[in-house]
Amino acid sequence: MGRKALEKERKTNLSKTESWADTLFPFFQENGIKGITMNKIAEVLNKSKTTVYDYFRTKEELLEFLIDKQLQQIKDFVAILEDNTISFVERHIRALEHLAFNISGISTVFLADLRMHHPVLWHKIEQFLDFASSILEKFYTQGIKKGEFKNLNPTLLAMSDRLFFRTLADPDFLIKANLSIKEAFEQYLEVKFFGLVKN
Repeated sequence: MGRKALEKERKTNLSKTESWADTLFPFFQENGIKGITMNKIAEVLNKSKTTVYDYFRTKEELLEFLIDKQLQQIKDFVAILEDNTISFVERHIRALEHLAFNISGISTVFLADLRMHHPVLWHKIEQFLDFASSILEKFYTQGIKKGEFKNLNPTLLAMSDRLFFRTLADPDFLIKANLSIKEAFEQYLEVKFFGLVKN
């Protein structure tokens, strides 16, 4: 009985893989995920397929890295909301601007392929939406107590964000409404902000 082959140890070089992410994330936004092979990924990176496999065993593992990196950037909105050196209103504006900037590069074709072909990775998106909703509810509660926001139900405010984020992640809705993610987000924020802040 032959010995079991040992799995090749993967290399780790965060600066290199993050550089790859800067190239690959826009590529996937434009071309989607379906049908993109590791050969094509290596070609886009101008690397050998062996080099790519040194860092990522599968395309899904690579996609998970790209998604985690993007979600981590989006998650920085939490630090903005917690910045007590500026007013609740200013924090709200800056956090929403941060969210709008960081989601504007995500395409409907990418979301559609992710939801259909990579449900485990899609679940990470769902989990992040739940997390963002809970953070926003806490923020609304604090702003209402401080008298900077109208006395509205914070759970309802956060729920409206959650529903919007879910809709925003639905490529079918965006296509039907003829909206980009950036356009939908900007219009929602305008309505939300002027309805929330006291005159």
